[in-house]
Amino acid sequence: MNGEAGERPRTLILVRHAKSRVERARPPDEWSLSPAGERGAAVIAPMLERHRPGRLIASPEPKARQTAEILGRCLDLDVEIANGLREHDRTGVPFFETQEEFERRVTELFERPTERVLGRESAVEACRRFSATVQGALDSRPEACLAFVTHGTVMSLFLGSLATLEPLGMWRRLCMPAYAVLEWPSGRIIELVSEPAPPPTDG
Repeated sequence: MNGEAGERPRTLILVRHAKSRVERARPPDEWSLSPAGERGAAVIAPMLERHRPGRLIASPEPKARQTAEILGRCLDLDVEIANGLREHDRTGVPFFETQEEFERRVTELFERPTERVLGRESAVEACRRFSATVQGALDSRPEACLAFVTHGTVMSLFLGSLATLEPLGMWRRLCMPAYAVLEWPSGRIIELVSEPAPPPTDG
């Protein structure tokens, strides 16, 4: 999705949410930010400010919404919610006991993009849903710069669909939080911060 010919130049900011608190008794789409995540979101807020976003649109999942709320306080923006910015739908997928097993299963999702190998969506379906949400926001909002707070898998799939990027490699690269700034409609990445400097520790 590279936009229509003649579309005026704009800027998109895609933000991966900050670090969440792992809650084994809850599905990941209900997890909230950890204290470290709250500090991490605060670190990137002034980094985004220089791009002058005019809208801040977030996934409804708590960890993304809370990241956006922290950014919004710094950027003086209200947070709008868009359901289509949710993470890849993994409803019914059990908690993985090891990081290695989790990464193996997500790798399978990227390597078999047309199949529903992990939950209720294929990679192609998740990317299509996310892309339609971004385009809908562009079509309905006039601001020159829009910021979207979302999740690692759908963000990587979207970036891979626009540029000469390998989505799985992007997913492995993105920390929490991370962000990419794109020219639009070309889709060219003009800034990628995949591992911001850690926030200062107390004391």
